[in-house]
Amino acid sequence: ARYFVYDTWVYLVNPTQLQNLELDVDQVTTNGETIIFGTQCSSISGTWEYTAVSNGHGQWKPSNIPCNPQNWAPNKWHHIQIQSHRVGDVVTHDWVKLDNNKTRYFTKATAPAGLFLGWTPTGVLLLNFQVDGALSSDGTLQGYFDRMQIWRW
Repeated sequence: ARYFVYDTWVYLVNPTQLQNLELDVDQVTTNGETIIFGTQCSSISGTWEYTAVSNGHGQWKPSNIPCNPQNWAPNKWHHIQIQSHRVGDVVTHDWVKLDNNKTRYFTKATAPAGLFLGWTPTGVLLLNFQVDGALSSDGTLQGYFDRMQIWRW
């Protein structure tokens, strides 16, 4: 598979407590390379960010698409869909759709995304998510994920 749509529903009790909401697809290729299709809604840059690998390290790059999870409605299910594709170990982030609103297309969001992490077996396809809290002190971030799935072809 070379094309992927990450499709999930997220419920946040208090989104002002959220710094970043990260949604990743990781694919282990036949040569053992792990391709990271990383995307996150970031309150830091105020955009949907994407991963780029340089000198063996992944980093976040801001995109042209605005996003700040702290502005999302609380106590509500949010539907997120993200499409990306790869040629070799270079990933292009195609589009994102939030709450069935207009599809927003990434521009210039293509970057190397392969790392040799030693993950096995070949052919593994993982869906990951990560929530980063916005507070430097103690706090609570309560949320739920539902109907997390990947479409691939």
